[in-house]
Amino acid sequence: MFLGALTPQDIAFLIGAAVGVGTFLVNWYYRRKSYRLLERVTLDKRTFDELNR
Repeated sequence: MFLGALTPQDIAFLIGAAVGVGTFLVNWYYRRKSYRLLERVTLDKRTFDELNR
């Protein structure tokens, strides 16, 4: 079995890496979604940056 050959440190690394990638994807999705929403209501870049601090 593949998981039987892994040490607890290896498993922790794999879980941490998966959580990191998941966090990146969720942040990217919602940042893109909010940018498109603000773009639709025609806010300029400066106002968008102030709202996203």
